[in-house]
Amino acid sequence: MFKNAYDYLKNTPTSNFSPSEWPVPEDLKYVNAEVLYNLDITRYAFGRSVFPSGVPDGLVRRTGSKNSRHYIGDGSLGKAVDVFPSVAVMDFWICAVENTVWQGIGVYLDTNVNRRQPQPMVHLDIDRRKHGNRVFWVRNRGEYIYKHEEPEKFWDLIAEASTR
Repeated sequence: MFKNAYDYLKNTPTSNFSPSEWPVPEDLKYVNAEVLYNLDITRYAFGRSVFPSGVPDGLVRRTGSKNSRHYIGDGSLGKAVDVFPSVAVMDFWICAVENTVWQGIGVYLDTNVNRRQPQPMVHLDIDRRKHGNRVFWVRNRGEYIYKHEEPEKFWDLIAEASTR
């Protein structure tokens, strides 16, 4: 198929994204093509615009936690992406949940779209199968709330996110 996300975007004219939308287009060469392929599917189901994070770490990280799905410091391809849905963050979240390729889905309530205005962000990642079930979380004011650890608090924050 495709060797990386850059190759996927360059050879898929029907994609909803182009390399120029990413803060460092060359970083797409270090991301698993499955990430962008499934982002396209999720974006199509959503039916509205989705913008890549303007922060380079929103796609790949060469340093930091080796547990991050963004981490590529060990020579593997990145397995995550951070995006800002144009509207209705929870509608996008539902589309992501319906795509079971996404093994980790996080909603960040304490982010700014491209460093300018407050807006919820969605993190999507693949390949957690070796760790068990899918993982869902919300980050609010720097605190991570995981559905499997604090379900009531998680759902309260999801309800709050639906009003943004």
